[in-house]
Amino acid sequence: MGQDSSEFPELVELGSNHSPLSVWLKAHSAGQFWKSTYAPTFAGLGHGVAARIIIENRQAASLLQNYPASRWRNACNGFGWTPVSASLLSWCAGALLDEVLEYWRAKELRAEKEVGFDFAALLINPQILPAPKLTDIFRAGRDEIGVQLILASTVNTIDIDILAEKMANLPPDLKYMINARSK
Repeated sequence: MGQDSSEFPELVELGSNHSPLSVWLKAHSAGQFWKSTYAPTFAGLGHGVAARIIIENRQAASLLQNYPASRWRNACNGFGWTPVSASLLSWCAGALLDEVLEYWRAKELRAEKEVGFDFAALLINPQILPAPKLTDIFRAGRDEIGVQLILASTVNTIDIDILAEKMANLPPDLKYMINARSK
């Protein structure tokens, strides 16, 4: 008795009084009110409170950096996957952007078009995102859902390094998102 067993792993303490479950709960609580409460102020007021909410949640998410992605996937399989839990996966050890995009594709989700409106997208670990150049975003996103999610995770300006002809042939929602985030 009292020995750790791989069949029944102990609750992991991540530091700062957080466990993986508390990170999940914190992010889901903030995400629940994001669109109606914080997102409208995100773009217009120099971010203020909204930016603090993102920073706090990213700091909590960063505690997952040594937590295995495989264990996070198992937890989400038990709790149920959400856009927020898919984004939190991006902070886990061994996670890839493709895994986050896979969830969005499987659910056929579309990211919010307005800058700063998609909490789950803003929660994605910036270290796994491509450079803020449109060619890199298209390469990493691979399809409209993936590109939209990467664009929604970006609050800084992006470089439009594609031909105007290609830009003109993009779907309207994608063009809108690109223009809202371009120089």
